[in-house]
Amino acid sequence: MTVRIEPDEALAEPSAISARLEGAQFQDATGNMVVSSIEDGGAAARSGLRAGDVIVAVNRRPVSTVAELAAALNNASGTIALELFRGGLELFW
Repeated sequence: MTVRIEPDEALAEPSAISARLEGAQFQDATGNMVVSSIEDGGAAARSGLRAGDVIVAVNRRPVSTVAELAAALNNASGTIALELFRGGLELFW
C-alpha cells in the first residue's frame, strides 16, 4: 500500500499535518513503513523529511504500515510528532 499526502487532503488539521507532509509518499516495507519518495520543493522536503526514512511512531503511538500512519494522522489534533529512523539513528521530527 502506498499513500501520498496532497495539500488538499482533508486530514484532522491540514495546517499542522498535511502542510508538513505535503509531497511525501509512504510505502509498506517488510514490517516497517518508509518514506518512498519526497517531491522536490514540497513541504516535506523543506522540513527535512527524506526518502528512506522509516517512520515508527506518530505522537508516540507506534505505526508499522501506511494504513496505521493514515489512521494516526486522521486521529491527530494539533501538532504531530514523528519518530523515525534514518541511517541507524533515531530522530524526532
